[in-house]
Amino acid sequence: MPFKKTIGFVAICAAAVATLAGCRTIADSDPNVLTLGVTAEAGSFDPVGLKSSPGTAVQFWAPVYDTLLRREPGGEVQPNMADWSYDADRTALTLNLRDGLRFADGSPITADQVVASMDRFRNGGGPDAGNLAGITAITATTDKTVILDLSEPDPSLLYKLTSTSGAIANPAEFDKSNVALDPAESGAYVLDNGRTTPGVEYTYVRNPYYWNPGAWPFEEISLKILLDPTARINALRSGQVDATLIDAQSVAEMKTLGFQVTTQSSAWEGMILFDRNGELTPALADRRVRQAMNLAFDREAIARYLMLGTVEPNSQMFRDGSSAYYDGHSYPYDLERARQLMAEAGYEDGFDLVMPSVSVVSYLEPIIIDSLSEIGIRARFEAVPADQVNSLLFSRKYSATETRYSQDAAWLDFSRHILPDAPFNPFHIETPELDALLKTAQYATPEERTAAEKAVGQYLFDNAWYVPLFNSSQLIGHIDGIQVTPQLGVNILPLQNYAPAAPAPAD
Repeated sequence: MPFKKTIGFVAICAAAVATLAGCRTIADSDPNVLTLGVTAEAGSFDPVGLKSSPGTAVQFWAPVYDTLLRREPGGEVQPNMADWSYDADRTALTLNLRDGLRFADGSPITADQVVASMDRFRNGGGPDAGNLAGITAITATTDKTVILDLSEPDPSLLYKLTSTSGAIANPAEFDKSNVALDPAESGAYVLDNGRTTPGVEYTYVRNPYYWNPGAWPFEEISLKILLDPTARINALRSGQVDATLIDAQSVAEMKTLGFQVTTQSSAWEGMILFDRNGELTPALADRRVRQAMNLAFDREAIARYLMLGTVEPNSQMFRDGSSAYYDGHSYPYDLERARQLMAEAGYEDGFDLVMPSVSVVSYLEPIIIDSLSEIGIRARFEAVPADQVNSLLFSRKYSATETRYSQDAAWLDFSRHILPDAPFNPFHIETPELDALLKTAQYATPEERTAAEKAVGQYLFDNAWYVPLFNSSQLIGHIDGIQVTPQLGVNILPLQNYAPAAPAPAD
């Protein structure tokens, strides 16, 4: 594989990191306070505008909005504000609220208020409102009981209720003019407006009425916005933050300087081929072209030389262990076979492919350009403002994109990427074969679902809807005093997964 550009890129990164070496000072960390360096701006605190993706958005709203259900580090859904039960057809979900729930103003949380909060969310037109589109009615039958009626089974509903769709806000505060900046809180913390500077730092202090403070072990949480990787590393070294994301090229140095590094592995990086009917790029309608693109990448070399061994090569959008993972199958690096497929499809001379430059994975661009050029595809990336990338993709301006995307429960991945109305299926691609597989998975019993979802995964692999390159790892550098627990299904670690480290045993 041509690695001339990549090797140069890695060398430049390594040299840049090396300039950070030198003496460090770590301020004594207050075990009651968690200070994180985060990688994105905060979104709106208006419950209508809450976002579940990217995960950086969740870090800002999760302290102030409690959710009906929660997810364990292993990905399992557990009760939180409520427990649940389904009817036999899985089209009615009953939620039973626990005792003692209060909003941050001290007022009790009742079923009627949960209904008001969820109705405002699903009817408000926010970025995640479509997650509840299949719900026909939300009804309070007692002070503690809420029933969600569905038009058809939604295997991802429980997962959605662990995030924005299940985030409950105080209806008494919906009409205040500044709810986008001053949240209508129900969570473990309240936003300390006096110590919060939008765009710079957000500080959260305990909500004295929260029912489960032990789940959030810090008295205060501070999120410092540090968009630049060098700034994040310097902040960690100087004691300004307790933990932050670092890059693969910084791992060795951080360990040498005495920091811990925890790996959070739950996303894939590579390419999404949106235009599988060839509306903008006719070549992408041919499965042989899409398969050739997969065969053109030396995933083992990418993992070793570009990512310095911090990732696992992967040819699937699903993680190993997902019910949709197609066991034991991958696309090998095979330029001869890739060129043969291109010729069979009538594209021996290749074609042009224009994609947006996505900042968080822009380091993949030299690899993508070089690798695809080996089979005649002339790839080019256009500069696009970061806040416009998704809107341009969803408006079908581009037929493919480089991407990093979290690997979640299978049906959540289907609902985000695969279903005809999924946001990351902007061309609304569907086939009779895939529709039948998805319908089987949707109506499957819990015992039948794994096999049904695996059949969907096999179809997507065989038809090469994606060009995954590796399962990426978020690398979290942190001080000894912080314990970090990885979690499946997220690409940015939830704040609940940070805790004070247990004291070392006495000699």
